Amino acid sequence: MSTVVSTATVTAADIQLPSLATLLSSIPSAERAITQTLTSSAHLANLLPTGTLMAFQLLTPTFTNNGACDAVLRPLTVCLLLFLALSCFLACFTDSLKAPNGQVYYGFATLKGMWLLNVNTGADSGSTAVVLPDLSSYRIQFIDFVHAFLSLLVFGVVAIRDKNVMSCVYPTLTGQVLED
Repeated sequence: MSTVVSTATVTAADIQLPSLATLLSSIPSAERAITQTLTSSAHLANLLPTGTLMAFQLLTPTFTNNGACDAVLRPLTVCLLLFLALSCFLACFTDSLKAPNGQVYYGFATLKGMWLLNVNTGADSGSTAVVLPDLSSYRIQFIDFVHAFLSLLVFGVVAIRDKNVMSCVYPTLTGQVLED
């Protein structure tokens, strides 16, 4: 009995990969719906105040002394919540743009257009002015206020539902909520 072993080499050019359209058509509709839902959720996560929520999660235990507030920590906790809520609201009006030279500039959208924070206007001696696109197209729109309000609402819900904030700001309410 003899065994034949083939030593043929397969290269990447020999392998035929299906196209993206073929792959998508082979996915059942339920899986496609799940994929689309997850993609939409990822886009929604980009709109939520994740930086503010992370700062909240990091600072709240310290400011509330893990829920055991005294007369000094309670106002500090309220100030922290107000500062983070303001940060959450203002972050919805920030934007960035890429100049023709490839540099990215950051700023705030205003009623007249973008107000850039890190731009060289050429007023310094010996520096060259940056050529920027029309900044008046980066104005505040109604959807920016909707986004800011909804982000503030999400932050408020997360802040109110936190056990440390609840026991610090509303100490008498915590026992009643736990009983129900």
